[in-house]
Amino acid sequence: MPAPASLGRWRKVPVQARVDDTLRAIFEATAQLLESEGLARLSTNRIAARAGFAVGTLYQYFPNKQELLVAMAEDELERGLQLLDTLSARLAASPREVAVREVLAVWLQSFGGRHQVMGDVIRTVLLHRDVEDVHRRFAPAATRIAERLLQITGAARHPAATPELCFVLGHALLSTVRAALLDDPTLLARPAFTEALVRLVLGLLPVP
Repeated sequence: MPAPASLGRWRKVPVQARVDDTLRAIFEATAQLLESEGLARLSTNRIAARAGFAVGTLYQYFPNKQELLVAMAEDELERGLQLLDTLSARLAASPREVAVREVLAVWLQSFGGRHQVMGDVIRTVLLHRDVEDVHRRFAPAATRIAERLLQITGAARHPAATPELCFVLGHALLSTVRAALLDDPTLLARPAFTEALVRLVLGLLPVP
């Protein structure tokens, strides 16, 4: 579970487990409403009611539903990256292609199978945030996934593993997944989509 302070610019920073549980309940209620009723009917009142809180509790953290959805997107990315951290030691001795496949499978599954929900979340983020702000808040995730892939496959020590390569690799993956969430979220569950990402990564990773 990510450190709560890293999930966004919230009005109230969680400092206790029970507060973090409140945020988890808010995120889960939001996801359920998006799944069952869609983005058009989503409101802070409906989220609070589904989570079992007064709407004032929600406003202690987020000034509006758009900022809540930004935090949800950051949270999903962070949780996926933390899952990748747990793979490093286990995959260190694996063949390169095996390691890449498992890293990508874990990363794509970090969205919890709710790809349509995440499409709605990302769409809202892009519509309601300044482009530079979106880039600033999500670009670090691109760097981190690239660094994890380079480390796990042993390519990080290669002379060609430059910051420029890390930039291209990370943003290629993040931009592709973001585009899939926006255009056709079902792509993320298709083996052919994962296979294409595997080919992309293997093509960019330096060969020993």
